[in-house]
Amino acid sequence: MKQPKEQSEKILNWFNKHFELIVVLFLSAIVIVIISYIVGFSSNSFSSNPEHWGQLGDYFGGLLNPIIAIANLAFLIYLTLLLKQRDDQADKKALETQSLISLNQFRNDAYLNLIKVFQKADNRPMDSFGDLSGVYLDLSGYLIYFKTNFGYLFETEDFEKHFAILKNNVLNLFQIGTEEGEVIGQPCMLIFDSKFDHYRLANNEYLQSQYVLIKVIQHIILNKPFVYSNHNDREQMWEN
Repeated sequence: MKQPKEQSEKILNWFNKHFELIVVLFLSAIVIVIISYIVGFSSNSFSSNPEHWGQLGDYFGGLLNPIIAIANLAFLIYLTLLLKQRDDQADKKALETQSLISLNQFRNDAYLNLIKVFQKADNRPMDSFGDLSGVYLDLSGYLIYFKTNFGYLFETEDFEKHFAILKNNVLNLFQIGTEEGEVIGQPCMLIFDSKFDHYRLANNEYLQSQYVLIKVIQHIILNKPFVYSNHNDREQMWEN
């Protein structure tokens, strides 16, 4: 059994498809009534008798009134269905707008929380490689939490791709700290001479992937296409 909305749309489509034909039939019916009278009584002289004019009115009224009544009923049905369709479309658009506002609010809240976590991790003092592994272990745990609880808000190919890259870079930094287990607790600067290049490259990759992911999320919130740019202006990232 068809739903009332489907039936209404079917009727409207039928009216729209046959509108010109309906108008032609309506006008043709009126013309036929008039021509029939002229053909049938054209031989009679022009009457000045009011009774004859009354009979003429009865003739046209009797034949045209049912046609006009049917046309009015059809027009009323069409107009009612059309107004209902427009109301439904307006309600649907309002609901979609409200849903988009709510979705962007959730996205923005998740985005701001992610920014705070990044800033906290990046600004946390690390005096040893033990601190390094601890910071990025915490950050890796938060990324898992973020993906599990907020990932559905950003389900795009770009987000999935760059989130995975960032996560791998965080795990890489965590492993660098873990691999220096024999010197955990010693100041980082004591071993930076031999390990600095390894750490610097890994950290640069992490910062770059962090920047790109933030840009991806910003473009999702703004509903704009993301174009990758090999750029690492992190101060601009925090401002935007």
